Amino acid sequence: GWPPAVDDRSCRPGGPRAASGSAPERRAPIRDARFPRSRRLTRSREFTKLFAESWRSHDSLFVVLFAPNSLGHPRLGMAISRRRVPLAHERNRVKRLVRESFRRHQGDLGGFDFVVMAQGKLAASDDLSRQKSLEWHWTHLATRCSRFSARSSGATSAS
Repeated sequence: GWPPAVDDRSCRPGGPRAASGSAPERRAPIRDARFPRSRRLTRSREFTKLFAESWRSHDSLFVVLFAPNSLGHPRLGMAISRRRVPLAHERNRVKRLVRESFRRHQGDLGGFDFVVMAQGKLAASDDLSRQKSLEWHWTHLATRCSRFSARSSGATSAS
């Protein structure tokens, strides 16, 4: 007959429950996964300093400027220009992707400031290639930053 009989267990909030014998899927927790204001470059003088005195890591999609800071934790700034990524929703998408990628890798980056800038091919690329590019940058920069930190701490302890 109409209306069909409804099993009231499937009408509970959250939908039907899993069988009692199966365990819920668990993900490994990310270290400190927040992205507070203290982890961002917010002042124009911080950007100006990085543009003037920094090292670079680049590929066809991104340029990442980086320099040591005295804070002991990494900070991120972005300069995704309209010239490189003309559509606002695409610029916002790129910024979200960069923030998320940085957030996941910030534990490996030490006390450095980073500014991520767009390269010419970024607008024509897809999200997967953007993610791979950022993964490469953060991995590459983690090793460069650790070498720099080891070198500078060795020089400090020798003095």
